Amino acid sequence: MLLACAAIVASLLISPQLWWPRYGPQMWWLPLVPLAFALRDERPRSLRFAAWGLLSVLMVNALIVATVRMHWETTHSITLRRQLKELHDSGKQYRISTRFFSESAQVRLGAAGIPYQDLGMKKLRQGHELTSVVEQYPDAIRYLATDEP
Repeated sequence: MLLACAAIVASLLISPQLWWPRYGPQMWWLPLVPLAFALRDERPRSLRFAAWGLLSVLMVNALIVATVRMHWETTHSITLRRQLKELHDSGKQYRISTRFFSESAQVRLGAAGIPYQDLGMKKLRQGHELTSVVEQYPDAIRYLATDEP
């Protein structure tokens, strides 16, 4: 069990961003490895009961997190699709500050058929925010129609 936990920790330490869940999804194994050992038949019944309780709590937590995340993703994806359709249907040319998201913005805007000039890392202080990242993110994609002041 210690060897398995040590291997998981070692694999996490490879990345300097190990705190970011998408770079260290194996972190989920840390509580599961001891649970697997606690659930073996030769262990005391009380330990197995506690392990099942902990496993249940972990599964409920995962379900809550997945539900919240999927709700966020769904509502923001619908909003983004609506925004892209509105931009396309307006027939206007846009200046877009893609900042750190130039590649993904190029794919999305190109697929939506939106004519735009990419300002790259230059910040647009005016304009509107494209719903593409977490709310209040400081470097969100911003856009402005070229005929707007």
